[in-house]
Amino acid sequence: MADHPNIEVIRSAYAAMGRGDLSVLNDVWSPDLVWHVPKGLPISGVYSGRDEIFGVYGQLAAFTQGSLRVELEDVLANDEHGVAMVRSQATRNGTTYHATELNLLYFEDGKVTSFWSLAREPYPDEFWAGFPAP
Repeated sequence: MADHPNIEVIRSAYAAMGRGDLSVLNDVWSPDLVWHVPKGLPISGVYSGRDEIFGVYGQLAAFTQGSLRVELEDVLANDEHGVAMVRSQATRNGTTYHATELNLLYFEDGKVTSFWSLAREPYPDEFWAGFPAP
């Protein structure tokens, strides 16, 4: 049995994020995408629209000195939503950040319209200290 098309959307989005390929993300993310970042991070909050989200991604890349990596471990999806299990890692000034996360994505017409991130581990304050407020 072939994978659901939204599984391929999720896989291509994570691969594109790993390459820094915003054109693919423009294709699979709704222009009105809403990104929910959980409490415990300096970027906690709700972000609306691709441009605002790309701006936060740029801040993350700069803050982590380009070391942030998100590895897709597993994915489930149907017509309305998907779940991605990922491992995130970054190194900054000799401190390493590791997290196992579940990302919940909602779809409409084949595009991601809403994104929620939930981390298993607490976020280490020493790694994120000094992150500029968005």
